[in-house]
Amino acid sequence: MIEAAPSLVRKFDDVEQAWRYWVEQVLRFGTRRDGVCDPKSVGSAFSGAPRPFLNLRDGMLCVTNPCKRSIRSSIRQPNSAFNAANAVWMLSGSSDLSMIQEYNPRARFFTDDGLAVPSALGPKIFGRDNLRPFETAVARLRSDGGSRRAVIPLFTERDCVADTRDVSCWISVQFDIEGSALFCHTHMRSQSAFMMLPYDVFQLTLLQEMVAFELDLAVGEYRHSWCSLHVYEDECARAEQMLDEQPNGEPVLLRMRQSAHRNRNRIVDSERAMRQRIARDHDAAIDDIVSWMDPLWAGMFRDMEAFLRVKFRREL
Repeated sequence: MIEAAPSLVRKFDDVEQAWRYWVEQVLRFGTRRDGVCDPKSVGSAFSGAPRPFLNLRDGMLCVTNPCKRSIRSSIRQPNSAFNAANAVWMLSGSSDLSMIQEYNPRARFFTDDGLAVPSALGPKIFGRDNLRPFETAVARLRSDGGSRRAVIPLFTERDCVADTRDVSCWISVQFDIEGSALFCHTHMRSQSAFMMLPYDVFQLTLLQEMVAFELDLAVGEYRHSWCSLHVYEDECARAEQMLDEQPNGEPVLLRMRQSAHRNRNRIVDSERAMRQRIARDHDAAIDDIVSWMDPLWAGMFRDMEAFLRVKFRREL
């Protein structure tokens, strides 16, 4: 008897359910590939030695309530401080390594010059070369609710020809309005299912929520498709353990209550002020820094705060 292949589109209420489903599909139906030998690719652990993986070509993750983006896993629990820092880094519009490596030292492996991370979302979403993709997408949907042109390219012509350690895994993100809700569709050239999907979806659903807030719309479905969805063989044992565990409780649901876009500079400056204060005094309070934020952003700042206190104490 031939086992049925996975449904190409299956809807889930929250991100975690969708993540667990698609990891399982890769493990069950993925085709074994030998891996890449490019020494500038994470696919060879930056060594030129291929990492075999299981690969699934077809499918699309679909979440009907993308604000439920938290993951509850003791086996693969995403670092909430890194998620928060990534969000601030995206808002900054910067690709500078210096800020993000405070929260993720591994970021240095993805830079060619020790200064910038080529695949950073911030410049591609909030603008470089005098372009303003985020503002343009919002303006198009505000003036024409039926527009199908609210697309932000995340893989550029530079990525096509770049000889770099970090080529963007994102191809594009598109927003469209259906009824009174903003829908979002991200397409990936390559998606690590077990390790990276929770981080990637966190960032893009947060971006979706930001656009919805600017347009005074509900947050509609989030869709996430790929050319390659994969789990490396050296991750398979942990992935199986994750599928066997029983998550406790319900996914956390916090909604954005103020414009992250209009407060971009304030959020970025607040993270810097918090980091510098805690570096000087590991016990310093930050209540004044987060007092103006809504519960979503205040919670993310508290995650970064806890991380930084531990980090700087260890560095003594």
